[in-house]
Order: sequence, then structure tokens, then C-alpha cells
Amino acid sequence: MNDSPFVTFQDAMQAAGMRTKVYGDRLDGQCPAHDDTAPSLSVRYDDAAGKVLLNCHAGCSSDDVLAALGLSWADLYADQVDEPAPARPTVVATYQYRAEDGALLYEKQRLHPKSFRQRRPNGGGGHEYRLGDVRRVLYRTPELPQAIEEGRPILLVEGEKDADRVVRDLSMRATCNTEGAAKEGQRTKWRREYTEQLRGAKVLVVADRDEAGYAHARAVLAELQNVAESVAAFTVSPDFKGADMSDHLDAGHGIEDLIPLPPPATNYESNEGNEGTKKTREGAPTLHPAALHGVLGDVVRRLDPFTEAAPAAILFHLLSFSSALLGPDPHILVGGSQHPARIWSLVVGPTAAGRKGESRAQALRFVTSSSSFDSYFVEQASGLSTGEGLLHRLQAEDSTGTRMVVTEAEFGRTLAASKREGNTISHVLRDLWDNGQAATMTKGDPIAVDGAHLAVIGHVTPRELRIKLTEIDVAGGLANRFLYCWSHRTKLLPDQQEPPDLTVLANQFHNAIGWARQLGQTRVRRSKAADAYWRDVYLRINSQEPEGVIGELVARASAYVLRIALAFALLDRSAVIKVPHLRAALACVAYSIRSAQHVFGANSAPGDLGKLSNALEAAGEQGLTRTEMSKLFARNKSADQINALVAELVDAGQAYETEEKQEGSRGRPTVRTIWQPTTEPEADLEDLLDRFPEGSAEGCEEGGSQSATPFAPFVLPSDGPHCLSCGRAVPEGADECARCYSGGRVA
Repeated sequence: MNDSPFVTFQDAMQAAGMRTKVYGDRLDGQCPAHDDTAPSLSVRYDDAAGKVLLNCHAGCSSDDVLAALGLSWADLYADQVDEPAPARPTVVATYQYRAEDGALLYEKQRLHPKSFRQRRPNGGGGHEYRLGDVRRVLYRTPELPQAIEEGRPILLVEGEKDADRVVRDLSMRATCNTEGAAKEGQRTKWRREYTEQLRGAKVLVVADRDEAGYAHARAVLAELQNVAESVAAFTVSPDFKGADMSDHLDAGHGIEDLIPLPPPATNYESNEGNEGTKKTREGAPTLHPAALHGVLGDVVRRLDPFTEAAPAAILFHLLSFSSALLGPDPHILVGGSQHPARIWSLVVGPTAAGRKGESRAQALRFVTSSSSFDSYFVEQASGLSTGEGLLHRLQAEDSTGTRMVVTEAEFGRTLAASKREGNTISHVLRDLWDNGQAATMTKGDPIAVDGAHLAVIGHVTPRELRIKLTEIDVAGGLANRFLYCWSHRTKLLPDQQEPPDLTVLANQFHNAIGWARQLGQTRVRRSKAADAYWRDVYLRINSQEPEGVIGELVARASAYVLRIALAFALLDRSAVIKVPHLRAALACVAYSIRSAQHVFGANSAPGDLGKLSNALEAAGEQGLTRTEMSKLFARNKSADQINALVAELVDAGQAYETEEKQEGSRGRPTVRTIWQPTTEPEADLEDLLDRFPEGSAEGCEEGGSQSATPFAPFVLPSDGPHCLSCGRAVPEGADECARCYSGGRVA
């Protein structure tokens, strides 16, 4: 056996302080690529192939193992034996990790060729090259408590070298975690103890210019969001892959030149050339990015690359599940009535290609991964067919606070059942959406429920919805108790996708649910800035209501904006609704309006009215006569019935009538009904949604201008009262910043 490569590897392991045992042509030892407490690296020499073979049982790649030892692949092959032996790794920098009192806990050494190793004092003047159970802390920990107490910003970068440069060149506090960044989709290397160290801090996360850096920044952002005083994420100005904070400073840039972290890459437009996705996307509504707010938005972004389901469908499922968990107690007032975060979703999409079931599965997997789903028990049920059956089920769950999620995968059956004479499902559902109270007065078995908190999710195909949704459902109000969500396949993923690790987000979600449940019967109010924004939203929605049946389907848009904003606020652990919550809710409602129009057509209706509307629209300027309308209905409609349908369209402004009298004719003139196209008023909502471009400082009202720098929350305040969100001075005695739409607290 030409064992020179094997000996080279063994020497490198010993130089790195890794424990090893040699058994002939095999070596077992600690893996240098991770904190290995029990030896997990197996190495053997393959004499036939003339090379060394590596296998880390913890999953580290051979490239990572070699890099940690300062070796290359050429060092593992026998035909390299006559070449000069590679230089042993040399230490080029040592970074000390100390406790708050300055006591040395461990060190991280940077080696050349580039690799890292960690060691801790062994108590006898030497070192152990494994950390074991030593306490993990952030770099430059002794400096952090004072910075937090003084309200000074802390830059969280990706490496010790960058942290030292920030302190030296910018005279600011900086830190990092010793493990660095994890790759997108892999488990984060950020530890909970690091989060606690930054409780109450103003943190500016600065990511390296690569996907691993972006993923790390987003994970840290999610962890710190409800712990730090304020937190935002940025990346460096140099536009090349792997650029870090040191490159940023070397290029002459300062803190003001950092740019907002780009949003996660999505696959909304993946597989554009594939007919299987084109058919379901054609003419489909698009979800405004503002809808992806907070923890639910982060979940949707993380899931999107791994699923064919539409992001909007996943989000609407998450909103309905969350609304059940949040409970009925925290509420807002709408016209004098209490409205909890009770959100019902009707997910509409074609069979199979709509991916309705997959969107539910993705949302349910996340929600049930949180212990909140067990500690705040929510009963899952299905089979909406009678009001009495639903009320009996709610009564049976009285011990759990009558909180329930009903998912009806065949909502068309519910609509069909509601048509039967004596069926009460429609009015029971309406009452439960309104106030959680419902009753039936059946002589033999009267039943009543009070204080129920029900979330309903329905799945239906567009054709079935158009056929089975009757004028009674529309006029009676059942149809507008739901948010409509168009669901379609966004991409083709033939291979099984390993779901991303959502542990950090699940913990954040669980903590928010627990916090909200402890509020009890609390009226949640809007901030002053949100009040101003809400007035614009309310006036816009109610002055630009869609006409006809679409208008009736979305008649509760204003109430739903507030209900959804309440949910987003509670999941942010905020007892105040702020502008970002309203904006996210408005984006959801705008998508619901577009979904309804996509399913029914901009001005069509279900049933006979929809049939006539579609025929008139197709006839164009020629319109239809009463005789032609009679033929449309196979002469099964009386003249009075047809006149009633026409009158409804004319009254709604969707059609008009003209009279034609042929020259020389003594008969009555021919009456033609002509379709009157209407605009799509929901497009006017874009102005409100785009008031604050993505990544900008939200909402300085003064002169309509926005902050000149992307890190307004981290402007060092001068003496006197100032906003903790935008850093601007505020008048003495003010309890809220009136100059920014963030509703910032004052210090």
C-alpha cells in the first residue's frame, strides 16, 4: 500500500487537534468540519483506486472536511506522492469568545489555507480542540450589555474579521455567531441563547452577498423580531458573490450605503413554458408582496420553492387556521359590533391542477408543528351539510371553548344542501360568522350555541361554484362571509421535495399565539398613523365597490380588512394595529376581489342571472331581444321572469335598453338589452398598496418624502424625545410618532 496520502491525512488531523484511532488502513476520528463530540469521521485507503476515501456519518461533505484541514483533493491520491508535501495549516488569527465578565470561554482560530477550528482552555495551560458543553456566546459579548442599555445599534455580521473592522473603522458595536451561516433550506446555526443575549437591543443584521448569507439573515430576523427593540436586515453594496462587510468598507462605503436585504427568491413564474402551469395561471390574479407579512409571510416564502401550491392559497389557509387558534377574545370594533380574528376562506381552483389540497397540507403541517395546536386545542372537522349537525358538533366540543376548524373539501355539496327545503346550514353559518351565536327552533330538537369560534375553509372548483352558488346565497349574505382565493399550480416539481426546517418560525408562531390568548377580552385599537391610513382604505373600498353580483360577493371587504389586520397584529405580538398590518390585510382582500372576478367574470353572476350576463357580454353592441333571451333559456322562462332578470342588471348599471322601430312597421318597437362594461375598481387599491415601496422606510408623511437612508430605525437619536422606529425627534409629551406610518413608540 502506498500510504503517503493516508499519512498526510493523518498528520493533518493531528495538527488540527482531532482525536484519531488507526486500524491498519482505516482511521476513525473527530470530524474537523463540525463540532464533533463523538468521533464520526471514517477514513480508509483504497489501494486499488490509489486514493483516500472519506465519510462523515454526521453528513459533512468531503469538501468541507478537506477545507477544515487545509488539504486539497490532490493530497488524497497516491500519484501525488512525489510532489512536495502540502504545507501544514498555520494559524493566521485567533478570536476570543468571552463571557459578560470577560472570562475566556473558548477561541476560534482562522487557518491558512482557509479553514477554522475551535478550542477551549483545559484548565492546565493547554487546550481541548472541541467545545463540548461549554457555554456558547456571541463574539465581543462583554460590549453588548452596555450598548443595549444605551440604545445604541449593534451590527450583526457574519464573521469575526468583519465585526472587528466595524468596531475599528466605524466606532460602532458589532458581533457575530461563531458558527456562521447555514445554507438556504438547511437548519439554522443560530442558537436560542444568542437571541436572549440581544433581548431589547437595536440590531442591524448585515448579510454577505450570497444565498447562504441571505438565508442566515432571514433566520436571525425571524428569531429577533419579537425580542429585540428593533431589527432589520441589509446587505453590502459591493455587487459580487460572497462580498462581505470588510469588502464594503474596503470600497469606501459607510453604514449609510447598506442596502435592504432582497426578498427571498420565489418560483411564482417557474416553468413558464410548460402548458400544465400555463393553463391554470392564465388570467389568474397576483398576490401583492405586502400580503406576505410577519411570520405567516415568512412561512409562505420558505415553503414556496418546495411546493407546487400557490403562495396565496397557503397564506389564506394559514390565516384561517391562525384565526381559530387566536380565539374570540381579542377583537376590534366595526360599526359597534365586536369582530375577532375570525377568517373564512373559500379556495377555488381546478381539480388536481388547482393544488387546493396541497396548499392545505402545507399550512396544516406548519400549524400543527407548533405546540399551540395542542395546548390551545382546535377541533378539526368536515362535512358541512345541516345547521343542526354543525350546532350539535359545536355543543359537543364545549369543553374546549367551542373553537373549531371545519375544512370542507367538497364545498359544492354544502351549497347543494343549502338549497333543500328546510335546510338551515346557510343561516347558521351566517350567524356564527357574525357573532358566534346560532340556534335552530326545530320543534322536536331545538338547539342553540353561544360563544362559538368557528373557522371554515372550503374547497371548490370554479365550474361547481358558478353552478351551485344561487342568487339566494348571494343576496342572503352567505357568499360574502368568505374570502375568495384562486388556487393554481405555480410550478412542476417531479421530484420529492424535502420540506424546509421551519422550527424557528414555528416557535415564533407558538409564542405569538400564547401571548394573544393571554390578552383576554381586549379591544385592539389602531395607532394614530394606522387611523389615517384606514380612513383612506375605508373610503377607497366603499366608494369604489364593484357593481352587481361581484359587489355583493365582496360586500364585507372593509370588515375583512380589519379582521385580517387584527390577526397580523396579534401574530406580531402587538396590541395595536399598525399600518403594515392594514396594508397586508388590504393586499389579501384585493386578491380576494380579483379571485371572485376571475371565477365569475368581472360583472357576471351565478345561476340564471349569470347565464344572461354572459350571453349579453358575448352579444356585444348588438345586445339581445326578449325573443333571443327566451331561446337562451330554452323557452322555460316566462316573460315576467326574464323582465325581472333584465331589471336587476339595468338597476345595477350592468346593462341598458334601447328601442328599435322598423320603418313602415305598425307593431311595437323591438327592445334590445345591451351589455354595459364596467371598470375593475379594485385596481384603484394599488395606489394604497404601493404607497410604501418594498424595502423603503415606511411612511414619513412630511411632504410625502421618505427617509433618505435605508436604516432609519438606527439613526442615533439626539437628546430629547425621539421615535424608536424612525429616529426622528417628537414633541414633548407625545406617546407616538406622528411623522411616520410605523406608529413608532417614543423614548
